[in-house]
Amino acid sequence: MKIDERIKNKYVVDQSNPIHYIKRSLILKEVKELSKATKIGQIADVGCGFGTISQGLARFAKVDAYDINAKVIGFVKQTFHWVTNPKFYLKNLFTLKQGKYDLVVCSEVLQYVSDDDKALKKINSILKPHGYLILTVPFNKKLITEFDKREKSRRYSLEEIVHKMIRANFKIIKIRYWGYPLLKYFYLKMYVPRSNQEAVRVTKAYTFSTIALLLLKFSRYLFLLDLLFNSNKAMGLLIIGEKNR
Repeated sequence: MKIDERIKNKYVVDQSNPIHYIKRSLILKEVKELSKATKIGQIADVGCGFGTISQGLARFAKVDAYDINAKVIGFVKQTFHWVTNPKFYLKNLFTLKQGKYDLVVCSEVLQYVSDDDKALKKINSILKPHGYLILTVPFNKKLITEFDKREKSRRYSLEEIVHKMIRANFKIIKIRYWGYPLLKYFYLKMYVPRSNQEAVRVTKAYTFSTIALLLLKFSRYLFLLDLLFNSNKAMGLLIIGEKNR
């Protein structure tokens, strides 16, 4: 099967994107801490995209990675055809089996789901008793841009997302702000303007020069400084919830 060049280009760019890099680092750090406190045998990565987080999760347990984008899943399966963990599936969250997973990771997905309350309840149902959810969502409604509107993406307040998780039968274990100060500046001054430029093209090429990609790839380590901050001025939230009985 021929690889879609647009998808391939987006994959290459995403690998150098400091936002994805820091988010992945933060999630894997939290999973490592959880694995010290409880046995994690099976993980679901819901809305896995290109599987960058999924591959990191595979260090801790068996991983089922799900996405509804057929082209992305096709690309990942073809590119990483030798990989047995994680396993990638073209599946919708609402079709998944109940009570199967010790941990669900749902990163930057909930904001696109029309009925996010229903999605959180479904995530709760696929967890085993006292299973965990690591959720990341965009934070701070003051940061809504044309990019969010174009992508039909929500931003949440802390109170809003916490109440939604509690209604979905989760006990809140941890709340962590992320994406401040460097990532927030990068997002508003570079990422969003670049996305706006791509949006006006007939086809979204997702192409960067080799030099630009190398600069992004090596500068992303500088953004690790953001992990020292836990400020409500950030652009993202990470919340860990435990399933109530």
